[in-house]
Amino acid sequence: MTKTYPLERDEILVPTYNGYRLYPIMMLLGMNYSSMAGRRGLGMAQVRFLTDSSPYQHGESVQGIRWNTRQIQILVNDQQKSLIDYWQKRDLYLDLLRPSRSTITKDKLIKPFIYRKWLPGGKLYRGTDMIVTNGLSYVTTPTGHFISNGGLEAGDQITIGGVNYTIAIAANDSELYLASSYAGSTSSNASWRYLSKQVYREITFILGSGLEFDERGSDQILPYGFQEVLRLVCHDPLWRGREQQRIWTLPETYGDLIFDGEGAWFGTSGISGRWEFETTYLSESAEIQYTGHEVARPIITIRGPAHYPRISNEQLGITLSLEYVVSIGEEVVIDIDNLSVTTNQGNNLLPYLRGNLSGFALVPEPAAPDGVNTIVITMGDADTNTYASVKWQNVYIGI
Repeated sequence: MTKTYPLERDEILVPTYNGYRLYPIMMLLGMNYSSMAGRRGLGMAQVRFLTDSSPYQHGESVQGIRWNTRQIQILVNDQQKSLIDYWQKRDLYLDLLRPSRSTITKDKLIKPFIYRKWLPGGKLYRGTDMIVTNGLSYVTTPTGHFISNGGLEAGDQITIGGVNYTIAIAANDSELYLASSYAGSTSSNASWRYLSKQVYREITFILGSGLEFDERGSDQILPYGFQEVLRLVCHDPLWRGREQQRIWTLPETYGDLIFDGEGAWFGTSGISGRWEFETTYLSESAEIQYTGHEVARPIITIRGPAHYPRISNEQLGITLSLEYVVSIGEEVVIDIDNLSVTTNQGNNLLPYLRGNLSGFALVPEPAAPDGVNTIVITMGDADTNTYASVKWQNVYIGI
């Protein structure tokens, strides 16, 4: 049976005491007697150029850009059968979409609404560049776009070399873990194909205006109603996709240690990147393909034991060093976007961090070739309990 997917849909995530509650927008507006008549402002936000000029210079020199706050407008038509339904609907709008839901919160932090736009699925993606190893469940391809375009999740299907496999983990745009081991010839150009699902882009907002309830009663069957333009003020004007991640762990067993003139690495299938060994640390480099439009500032998690961990982005030439011994079972979270370094016990480790925290990021093409960022993680005294991950969302200038 051929799968079918809805063309598109819209959702609003509303802040509540227990977190966000998701409302399909037509349920929020009233599916029977309401309609979302139009949208505006989903594309590129207004750009602001950072410039300077010398006294004798014609024009200006561009030093950078910034994106201005955007407004998204949603036109709503609402009609109700009775005055009771009409006034109850007005109260629902005012309660669910009031700006104070974002500002009056239990932890006194700003919690903006989230507008989530789902894009159509059902497109066939294919290629002949998948790297596969017989007997392993880990497969990669630089052109897969498994998350950003495919929307793939655990339980979905992908065809590799003419054989269907079930996905156990869709880690990021270029990496999949299969539910069963790949059974075929080891290759770097295996064929693959999958049918995409819906994917979403989301943006945060606070309602800026609307809900003025200009009354109208021209419909004899549904005589009570109003037409509203809801203006969503997006102070962060950039859209984001589904979370992706790259995970580092140590296997329980290793192959032989191989020296090739450039370094040393264990000859165990399935260990990606290059592992280099000295007396006090081990290190792995891995390529993360970033397919967004703007830089993404990731969240880095390290679980001990890990002595004095370091993480570098070779494209940026930036290294973050933590002068701290992460004990077994302890987790350290480096949140680049919020400029924080904390443990799972709530301890602040920012004074122990060295390096350009605000500058660390995943960068798109052309800052990185085809968006490939080479990330190197280094730590001492690691064992099979050690875990490290980089999590991010693709950042887009519009949809």
